[in-house]
Amino acid sequence: ALPGNGTHIFEGFIVSSLLGRLKYAYASLSAGPIQQQNEGETKAATTSTSKPTLSVTIEGRGIEGGEASAPPIPLALAIGDEVLAKVRSLNPRYASATIVCKETIPLVKEFSGIIRVQDVRSSEIDKVNILTSFRPGDIVRAEVISLGESQSLLLSTAKVHLGVLHAKSEAGHAMVPVSWSEMQCPITKTKEQRKVAKP
Repeated sequence: ALPGNGTHIFEGFIVSSLLGRLKYAYASLSAGPIQQQNEGETKAATTSTSKPTLSVTIEGRGIEGGEASAPPIPLALAIGDEVLAKVRSLNPRYASATIVCKETIPLVKEFSGIIRVQDVRSSEIDKVNILTSFRPGDIVRAEVISLGESQSLLLSTAKVHLGVLHAKSEAGHAMVPVSWSEMQCPITKTKEQRKVAKP
């Protein structure tokens, strides 16, 4: 087989660069027409020595009807995409999240993602604490850095514009960022640590 769009060669194997639909196509290399007789009809056939080309495509669908259609709804994600995710749970090694949007466009289906401790920020990685970087329920802007394993994408918030966009305080109020590492409840004035996204 040959690599096509959405794939690349890794250690001698064709692997996908995207999450999407696998397709394969044959580009026939004709060795000349062969006349075949079938029930009194003459048909032209070709002999093919080609290999299939494998590709992975991201498909979307618009809203039909009306004069204009909405932007395609993403069905898959690729490395480098920026996403919005809701943090589900935490442990000392990573945060688990549900990916709900590609940029600001809702996904047809939700994806699972994890933010590892080494991918939270780009500096002082050895001092990162997942439990003070995120909290369950936080809305995070992140970048897809790998397709990961077990159907979970690997996400990163290392860039300055990535991180927590929306969080609620322990009192249940929406907090506002006061620094790159803290957010504050406007009602109780209590500060909580987060990996804050640059506005």
